[in-house]
Amino acid sequence: MGCCFSPNYACLYLGLWEKLHVLNPVNPFYNCITWYGRFIDDLCFVFKGSETQVLEFHNYLNSINTNIKLSLEYSKHSIDFLDLTISIDQEGHLHTTIFRKKTSRNTILRADSFHPPHLIDNIPFGQFQRLRRICDDDYDFNEKSNEMSDRFIERAYNPDVIAQARTRAESLNRPDTLVKRGRKTRNQSRPIFVTQYSVEARQISRIIQDNWAIINSDPDLRHVFPDRPLMSFKRAPTLRDRLVHSHLPPEKKESWLRRPIGVYRCMNCPHCSHVIQSKTFADYKSKKVYKIKDFINCNTTFVIYRLSCPCEGVFYIGRTKRRLRDRLAEHKYAIRTGNPEYQMAQHFQLCHDKNDSLLKIEALEHVQPLDRGGDRLRKLNQRETFWIHILDALKYPGLNEDIEFKCFL
Repeated sequence: MGCCFSPNYACLYLGLWEKLHVLNPVNPFYNCITWYGRFIDDLCFVFKGSETQVLEFHNYLNSINTNIKLSLEYSKHSIDFLDLTISIDQEGHLHTTIFRKKTSRNTILRADSFHPPHLIDNIPFGQFQRLRRICDDDYDFNEKSNEMSDRFIERAYNPDVIAQARTRAESLNRPDTLVKRGRKTRNQSRPIFVTQYSVEARQISRIIQDNWAIINSDPDLRHVFPDRPLMSFKRAPTLRDRLVHSHLPPEKKESWLRRPIGVYRCMNCPHCSHVIQSKTFADYKSKKVYKIKDFINCNTTFVIYRLSCPCEGVFYIGRTKRRLRDRLAEHKYAIRTGNPEYQMAQHFQLCHDKNDSLLKIEALEHVQPLDRGGDRLRKLNQRETFWIHILDALKYPGLNEDIEFKCFL
């Protein structure tokens, strides 16, 4: 990690180190630095210079980029880096011990939480083993172990399990704990049964274990299952999983069997002949072309649509939260009966003798369900207002008479 020979200074920087190009040999302080630890935003190194030069180096870094400010901690004797406290004694020997912030809380998994018993029982040994690896002094290890034991007791762990884990960690040879161990090879012939952890899963595991001798004694089954299945538990859904959902929807894996984009006929209703099939639509006035971003057909709900007739450019923008075919049927009936509340019906009465067979409809947009269950109908009204404004439907040949803004309030 670091070396703190006087008058050198062990330094810890927090910040976006790589973006400052400190590793460039052109840097005037490059030869003063010996690296011992480097992460994304935490660094530990030895600075071979005076305290004044350390502060000058700090000011130099903060002058490179005005948008990035680095903090500095330095000392001749000890420094805290991640979960370590690195110090040097009078003879120049390095020592390490565990470091915990004063504001750190006791976040050890509670022993009475709903987790597999073997996982709960192995946590104390893992933590004491970590202490054994970090603390290079036996006296310091015992002191930190006492603090660790108190934290486990606060989290409802069995004192006997804590004592056994501590004794087991004390018996370890510390140099062996510093060696990286490879992963154990698994018996490939042993079947694995994976399920969510639950009371029922624990009962299944116990039943298999208690009755495995019966299967092993069967002349046929013992060749199919030569080894007892390994029970592997995955985390069951928590209250957080059930009540809190990500704002971003999960990514959907694409496959060859995916819905196309555009407007299509359902081919199962009497109104299909009125639907204009297309992947784009154009503004009748500016001729600008817009892409349709969803799959829409006669049965799609929450749709913004445009009605048109054989007259050059005459159109009406509408919306529906029901099926598109149902809303189209209403417009056709209004044309046949000459309903004065429908603008397109008035136009057909004056120009087309109430002939509803000339009516055409094209879908512009499908309003999807909102993230976290928002007001979808309000969003539908907002999108209708948007398209009325974009396509200038309030002016002839547009037949819309008004526009609503209360849906934005």
